[in-house]
Amino acid sequence: MKLERARCLLLALLAAPLAALAGPGFWTGSGPDGGPVFDVQVHPTTPAIVYASTRGGLFRSVDSAASWQRIENGLGGGSSFAKFAIDRETPSTLWVVLFSSRVFRSIDGGDNWAATGYSAPPDAFITDLADAAGGSGSLLLGLSDGTVLRSIDNGGSFAATSLSLAPDVQSIRLFSSASRPNEVIAGVAYQSPSVPAPGTGRALYRSPDNGSSWTPLFDLAPNTSFDDVDYAAGPGGRLYAAINGLLYRSTDDGGSWLSTGLRANKVAAHPSVADTLLIGLSDRQGSGNLRRSTDGGISAVDLASGLSPNPGYGSTVSVAQIVLHPNYPAVPRIYIAGTSSGLYASDNDGVSFTTAQSGLSAVNVRALAVLPNPANSGPTNRRIFAGHGDAFDVAVPLFNSTNSGAGWGSASSGLRAHQIRGLAIDLTTVGSSGVNLASTVIYASGRSSFDPALRNAGLYKSSNGGSSWSVIDAGLPTSGSPPSAFLGTVRQIALDPRSCSSPPASGPCISGPLQTVFATSNGFQQSVIGGDGVRRPTFSHRIIKSTNAGGVWAAADAGLPAAQLGPVQGTSPNEFQPLRAQAVPVPLVLNPQNPQIAYVGTFLGTSEDLTLTPPSIASGVFKTVDGGVSWAQVSSGLPRYPGSADTAFDVLALAIHPTLPDTLWATAVNIRDFNNPRQGFIYKTTDGGASWSNSSTGISTDVDLRVLIVDAGNPNVLYAAGAGSQANPGSVFRSENGGANWRSISIGLPADSALALHIDPFNPTVIYAGTNAAVWQLEQVPDADGDGAPDQLESNAPNNGDGNGDNTADALQGQVGSAISLLNNREGGPAILVAGSFTASVVSGVGAGCQRLNDVQGVIAARNGRDFLPGGEGFGRFYAYPQDLVRFELRECSEATVELRFHAPGVNFAAPGYSLRFYGPSTPGVDNSIGWHDASSLATRVDARTWRLQLRANQFGSYRPADNAILFVGGPAFFNTALFANGFEPSN
Repeated sequence: MKLERARCLLLALLAAPLAALAGPGFWTGSGPDGGPVFDVQVHPTTPAIVYASTRGGLFRSVDSAASWQRIENGLGGGSSFAKFAIDRETPSTLWVVLFSSRVFRSIDGGDNWAATGYSAPPDAFITDLADAAGGSGSLLLGLSDGTVLRSIDNGGSFAATSLSLAPDVQSIRLFSSASRPNEVIAGVAYQSPSVPAPGTGRALYRSPDNGSSWTPLFDLAPNTSFDDVDYAAGPGGRLYAAINGLLYRSTDDGGSWLSTGLRANKVAAHPSVADTLLIGLSDRQGSGNLRRSTDGGISAVDLASGLSPNPGYGSTVSVAQIVLHPNYPAVPRIYIAGTSSGLYASDNDGVSFTTAQSGLSAVNVRALAVLPNPANSGPTNRRIFAGHGDAFDVAVPLFNSTNSGAGWGSASSGLRAHQIRGLAIDLTTVGSSGVNLASTVIYASGRSSFDPALRNAGLYKSSNGGSSWSVIDAGLPTSGSPPSAFLGTVRQIALDPRSCSSPPASGPCISGPLQTVFATSNGFQQSVIGGDGVRRPTFSHRIIKSTNAGGVWAAADAGLPAAQLGPVQGTSPNEFQPLRAQAVPVPLVLNPQNPQIAYVGTFLGTSEDLTLTPPSIASGVFKTVDGGVSWAQVSSGLPRYPGSADTAFDVLALAIHPTLPDTLWATAVNIRDFNNPRQGFIYKTTDGGASWSNSSTGISTDVDLRVLIVDAGNPNVLYAAGAGSQANPGSVFRSENGGANWRSISIGLPADSALALHIDPFNPTVIYAGTNAAVWQLEQVPDADGDGAPDQLESNAPNNGDGNGDNTADALQGQVGSAISLLNNREGGPAILVAGSFTASVVSGVGAGCQRLNDVQGVIAARNGRDFLPGGEGFGRFYAYPQDLVRFELRECSEATVELRFHAPGVNFAAPGYSLRFYGPSTPGVDNSIGWHDASSLATRVDARTWRLQLRANQFGSYRPADNAILFVGGPAFFNTALFANGFEPSN
């Protein structure tokens, strides 16, 4: 049959949720929904179509935000997107700016995206974009260097407009609307200048001609710094501006302005009723954040119904954006985007709101726990808890799923937190014949509000399986009014498994509850004036301990190094010493046989340029042998920051062997030396920390390792996770020999990778990952050679599973991987073969890891968007990929020769029009260079079915910027003017 038929089916299915492409051996995303929303746009003529950019990806709804699906084909596989715009003249055309400050365009309503060719200069980034009138394809950009650019060719090229701003510009917001089609407003945020430059203080500029000319619209004092600017125009010459948290109003179309006295960060004016507007606050305290004024901003009333993501703790969402329906007020629909808490909608003009985020999976999950269920251990009956990390304003801090991720809800009743970074379940309270939620004890740690009235230490406990929570911070020092404990972020909480009232002779307690709890944090910070009159910061309680199940806490950080301070600044009587460096504890593990012994890992907290001032503070791993009474550094053998004798790389994760407790593993990552490439390693000790040795074989050195766990049922099996970016994707790694060797298990994982991992308590082949795009899970399938291609799949290769014809089954050779591109049928039927099968085999290589392929898989080419030929985007002017793409990775391999052999019937790469193409960065590790590239310099056609690649680490053809890793994505492309002028593939 023609592959075009399969391709048409593919295009129909590509709109399905990403999870629809998943299955055993492939990471699957499941939720929870919500999280940071950066931008919301409503289709101007078909308002049921809504677009949202989030920390977890780019989404589209076709049912007025009732449900959402990802639309990321061609965007490079990242999960975070910034601003975007709709072309009002041609609404099927969209533009989006990635955080890499690269502009992409879609001409089919978001189904497919392609880079326009423009990216911001190296010393600037794109802060906003807006549609401009004057015909389809007109677009404006605001840059951080103070310039506004305009394009009239769909974003392919930009020219500077006449607006020239002061050098202290921080960002530019752009505002345009259909009601004023030729007018553009630029809102300017400034940094705090040491010497104000001329023009600093002009918050708004207006262009009446789509950016050709500009005049100042609103000035404030020349030495004013603005960190936030929003703008709206109403009828009758009413203009509103929210600047630095205050609302200003003009009643004469900008001729004069007055402060209304109201606080405001966001503003939306009623399109037909003068003096009526909505006012939003991006308030971390979350109190009264959405209001309506009917007197031009002089007074306002709260609109709070339904806008409390965590009822009882704070009031309403922190408002990132207010969006009115295109036919408002005839259609009284309002969207509110939360800075941390998702998307909300009202159909009654703000009287009440409901969440509008089903499928909008953008929660940044930093903590995971799975509640065992001995009485019902089926694969769909896990209770999963997911902690929302890095939220600094009102949000749902904790989610749970009672059906293994098929559905999610809030588990935050009484949880007075903004974010959760640590979870620990007291297994002695679960019960032996089934989960007794009425008595199951769960501890959580994180961060509370900055509001003194809501602030607490970030320590929480539930005695009923997460149904309700209470704050547990008794015994900790307090400050503020009213006085409260505050430890910054409490990153981990750990239970002593032998601290029940009657512990057994050995091993963990069977009955409980457990009594001893440890936690790590930034610590209690105070500003103390010494006898010399100098004010200095101090930190205490960075490690704390409770011996009565969280009832009372005490400091347990003696022996950790004191914070280092910089030179005295200021003049008497206002002299002070700023913080220079500190060792901040993160992971803490206890010896399961003798919990008086424990280990803690630290990271270097500093803002200094390490190339100018090498750090000297002791850091790395610390050990206690007396239950936390004192700690001593045990970092011998861990790598150091350049020029330092004592400052080890940051230890962000620790794991301890459950039966050989002198054996531990630690991550060691250079994340503070911004002038050198990032380095990440795993180290191992077998003598309780007296010495450490590198245990990173199979992990490239450019990985930002954040997670490390051990399978308690099989301690030789470990998992690690490294964060990443679009051009240098993160990975989850697995070791089956105690860390001696690692391999990637990352097929389908988001590029940002995992920030938390958890092994299923009843099926250790299933692991869960917390990511920037919510929770994902992987059911591992048999893969004897560890190349990522499952045994069953490799056995389907030609010649009875010998795809490369070397008389050995591919499933038994790590350097040979056979796979096919499959699209799971979302209707429940069998998987659909989209392209032919292939075999990738390493012919030769330089490096110990060249004989182990990783993550061999077929990739749907359409996921990367169309590959347009240079010179045009007309019908048929793009490459086709009848065999789709091949993806594989080689770790600890500096160069390799790899053959790709395709097995589909009728394959003939010798036919005119075929070439090999690479999808990825032209410069390894650089997001701005991702795209389709000619790979003829890397590829030689061996025969009608086979291509041979010559690949080098940190060279074109690989994603990886490391010198010991190669990640390739590419495949055979077809274009022939005579045979393919209509854009259809030939028959096979």
